Amino acid sequence: MTSLREAYRWHRRERGAPRERLILYSLRLLLRDNGFVVRRIRGRTQAMTPEHIPDLMVRYRGRFVASIEVTGTELGWEQMKLKAVFVLPSKVEYGAKAGERYIYAYFNDWEFPTGEWLLWLNGRELARQADEAEARGDIWTGETCHGVIERYYMIPRKKFNGGEAGRGLISLAHYIRWLAGLVPEPDPWALANFMA
Repeated sequence: MTSLREAYRWHRRERGAPRERLILYSLRLLLRDNGFVVRRIRGRTQAMTPEHIPDLMVRYRGRFVASIEVTGTELGWEQMKLKAVFVLPSKVEYGAKAGERYIYAYFNDWEFPTGEWLLWLNGRELARQADEAEARGDIWTGETCHGVIERYYMIPRKKFNGGEAGRGLISLAHYIRWLAGLVPEPDPWALANFMA
């Protein structure tokens, strides 16, 4: 019989770590010319705190810019019976405290690399969407594939930033540049970002 701890370790190694690495190395490439440092937060550090510490940390010239929580699913959007992104309350609480410098990145394995594979929200917007989900009654409570009873906010996919192919990653890198004060608007397509 497999223990819950073993199942979690397997899932972390086989699903979580590759998602984290892809986002980590992609952001390193996209932000390489501006003095950014993108690092993983060690699993031991995450395990030693009662809060749900994010997976990645971004610094710009030694100054903290953002933390990124990487999570996801193996189901394609069309395969999902409930068409929403499921978010744990602990991640919403952490994001609400950290605000715009917390980024919740949702990786859809099935959609990679041409579909809508990376969606994201900052902590303030994640908390707002969770409040709206609660007001609508969009909360799922049940047994997960690991046999644990959990509660999730069901947030509509359209509320997230992202898009097909690499648009989610590009918009995430642009948002991080905005947090660092390098671009005038968080929206990568805003006119202000194209003016000298």
